[in-house]
Amino acid sequence: MRRLRETVTTRLNMEMAATTEMLKIALELKPDQSTLVPEKEREITTEGGLNILENQDAVAKAVKALVKGGIQASLFIDPDPEQVDAAAEIGSMMIELNTRAYSEASPKSPDMAGPILKRELTRLVQAAERGEKKGLKILAGHGLTYRNVRLISEIPQIEELNIGHNIIGRASLVGMERAVREMIQAMGDPIYD
Repeated sequence: MRRLRETVTTRLNMEMAATTEMLKIALELKPDQSTLVPEKEREITTEGGLNILENQDAVAKAVKALVKGGIQASLFIDPDPEQVDAAAEIGSMMIELNTRAYSEASPKSPDMAGPILKRELTRLVQAAERGEKKGLKILAGHGLTYRNVRLISEIPQIEELNIGHNIIGRASLVGMERAVREMIQAMGDPIYD
């Protein structure tokens, strides 16, 4: 993280647990944004959204410390109305909607979309709308790929998508610039269509 903070000239987002140790590191390094995520021992990647309702005091304390330290605070949550409301109530500036269930329901071809995909997309749309009404900046991510990103990118309230693994995997084959351009094209940006 220290090396990243020294070299990243754009915006640096530090994903972290809402622990005292991680807060100390964030407040020392001053990333532009910190996204609070749930962490489980031996977990390879985040499996679900942060449960604010069950951890309200700890999450609220972490959000307050980050904001006081001049760091934008974001919460990685499932697209659940109660979690969206809780995020707004504790003073978060933004939320990142967990797109894992949507991504897992996405078929290899958009014309094969089924009821689970439609349900998950509806949940994301409703959570994004609710969050925007509560004054939250809306982000989304987890498991997004070149094949499934378009429908998510069309949700007007979502200002930012967090896509890492798929772009980096593709970049190892075609280079970072081309991988990013291909992702922008997959999102349906008319500049690249």
